[in-house]
Amino acid sequence: EEIGPHEVFARDFDQQRGRTVTITGYLICTKHVRTVNGKYMGFTDFIDARGDFFDVVLFPDTFNQYPMNVTSVYRLRGKLIDDFG
Repeated sequence: EEIGPHEVFARDFDQQRGRTVTITGYLICTKHVRTVNGKYMGFTDFIDARGDFFDVVLFPDTFNQYPMNVTSVYRLRGKLIDDFG
């Protein structure tokens, strides 16, 4: 599947901070973590079509609705934030 014309790449993240973006990436791994409320969430690592790595946090509602347990290509849409630099 082709990359859409309005999609971003990991190297574009600095210019897109605070916006809702779409990116396609190959899932490398997911770390399942239990919240204080006992719900699961995921920290996932991807590589984009240009070979750059990026991380995604899947909060409990999204994590349960869209499980990412299979190493495959995913199209992701979400708000791009940078809490840790």
